[in-house]
Amino acid sequence: MDHLPVIPPEESLEKKKRGSNRDVARLIGLVALAGVVTSFIVQNSQNVSVHLWFLSRREPLIFVVIGCIVIGGLLGYVAGRRRGARKVRRALLHKPDSL
Repeated sequence: MDHLPVIPPEESLEKKKRGSNRDVARLIGLVALAGVVTSFIVQNSQNVSVHLWFLSRREPLIFVVIGCIVIGGLLGYVAGRRRGARKVRRALLHKPDSL
């Protein structure tokens, strides 16, 4: 038979306090992050000229920054996957024979 362990009330209360403290810290961190993001958006809301080859547009700076972050993240992800695939291929090609 499977019996659940009995946790004395003191331990249970202590675990709830720790979980509660963790939740409060997480909430404070999220509020601080939201403040930083909001401040970043407000400070970077002016329009800038973006020139790419023969195209030229005026866009809010925040969209330009976010676009660059997304493009950089995608390029980094693709480069990392290619490097990982290359390592796997190399490992398979240079695998020593077990005989």
